[in-house]
Amino acid sequence: MLVRALILILRGENRLIYGIVCAKNNMSSYTQWKSWDVADFGVVPDAAACYYAKIFDQFFKGDRLPARILEVGYGNGVFLGWCRLSGYDVSGIEAEQGLIERASKAGFNIYNDIERVPNGSLDAIFLFDVLEHIPQDLIASFLLKLNGVLKQGGAVVIRTPNGASPLGLANQHGDPTHVTVVTTTKIHFWAAGVGFDVAYSGRDLFPIYDGRLLKVPGRLIKLVLRNFIERVFRFVFSPQSSGALSANLLTVLIKSPK
Repeated sequence: MLVRALILILRGENRLIYGIVCAKNNMSSYTQWKSWDVADFGVVPDAAACYYAKIFDQFFKGDRLPARILEVGYGNGVFLGWCRLSGYDVSGIEAEQGLIERASKAGFNIYNDIERVPNGSLDAIFLFDVLEHIPQDLIASFLLKLNGVLKQGGAVVIRTPNGASPLGLANQHGDPTHVTVVTTTKIHFWAAGVGFDVAYSGRDLFPIYDGRLLKVPGRLIKLVLRNFIERVFRFVFSPQSSGALSANLLTVLIKSPK
């Protein structure tokens, strides 16, 4: 079975080492299946740039702008590329050796496991479409390790398929390497015991402008209709949480004060 996950590895006397591991014979096939071409590594499509910019505008304003960023599971380097273009100090962790080589060749600082990241050194950690690859019984321990490498008040931004939405089914089950269904209630459960406050967990962001000016009127109409239909859905099938019809779940965790 194809596995692409961050897995907790026990070595020695209760020493916790978080490494990225994969089924060696299948990881390159996964990269091919995702159509991650080497020539496209670090290239940032306009739509992705607008999406990332909206996340930063909504959650990282003013003195909350992160100086040091880590992306866990960076894939073909789109977010890494955006961070570099935006002037952020960004590093990454990945599973597949070919992707590690691509990032290193492009000049990015890459860790082979999170134990090598100094404690308290990061302002923000991003996981786009990663948490659903991690076995559920390891997620709390994994989040605890992320907490350790963050500065006080640092943030973890997580995007996953929305396991509580009927529209999240295609995203959740369209990838055979997804092993955990993520919902807002689970996020609160996992975060509670590992030193995080849940600043936000709900619908994914939908930028009105995605780099195509002519698409703005249509996207504005879509946003209005989405909000209206979701309100009707939540009323008819109450109680339902905000974002009940969002295909993806976006979560922001903040490291709690000691």
